[in-house]
Amino acid sequence: MAKAGACQPQSVAAEREARARAFLDGGVEALLTGLHPTIRWVRPVLEIHGLPHASVHLNGKGLVLQPIFSPGGTVTLTDGVLTYPVDPEALVPRGATPSTVVRLMGRTRAAALDFIASGDSRSSGEIAKYLAISPSSASEHASLLRSAGLIISLRVRNTVRHMVTPLGRALLEPQRATARSIKPA
Repeated sequence: MAKAGACQPQSVAAEREARARAFLDGGVEALLTGLHPTIRWVRPVLEIHGLPHASVHLNGKGLVLQPIFSPGGTVTLTDGVLTYPVDPEALVPRGATPSTVVRLMGRTRAAALDFIASGDSRSSGEIAKYLAISPSSASEHASLLRSAGLIISLRVRNTVRHMVTPLGRALLEPQRATARSIKPA
């Protein structure tokens, strides 16, 4: 069992990806405003409610973002390092794997499928490292995903590369089903 404040590698990766996506989708304002409810970016001032110096003028200086994986932590700003609390349980890699998929496949296998779908191809070693599991467990998960038709696997020299299939992608990103009316004959 993980100690409070400790985090798994997938939590760090998910937090990093969430921050990158916020920046790409909405720029610096979305990145900084999305960190914590007490933080707001109003160009060129960083507002942090609850701190003695609530307004920070960055004046072109860099800012290091340091997540603290504890839902009860507080926001601090010291020497250009902004620390903010993150609830590791709230992080779901790559755009929220639907809870029904997690219930159907299990959290680890759903996360493996999600990780494979997030890149061009992934090796079993990359899957193991990302999920913090053994390489043999990663291979077993990949084998079951392949048997279900959710991924395909190709051998490239001494490595097996896994890629998501259209079925696997559809499972992760379900489209809203269009209602069809059944008319009586």
